[in-house]
Amino acid sequence: MSRNEMRIRIWKTILFLLAAFLIFAGPSYVVYLIQKIGVSSPYSTAFGFVLLILGVAIIYRLIKSGEIE
Repeated sequence: MSRNEMRIRIWKTILFLLAAFLIFAGPSYVVYLIQKIGVSSPYSTAFGFVLLILGVAIIYRLIKSGEIE
């Protein structure tokens, strides 16, 4: 495996892990932490929803490009 293929594989893995974090931890733990620092509930919920959509968009892009099956 060449150095460039290894670098691409590492980036795919990082993107996949980031998407998993955004999908699962974004709407729950991140929203909880944002509420604890004093942001109102509607804003923190909207932020959690945005994180969820971002994670789904990353997974969709990886699947559509054929990077993961």
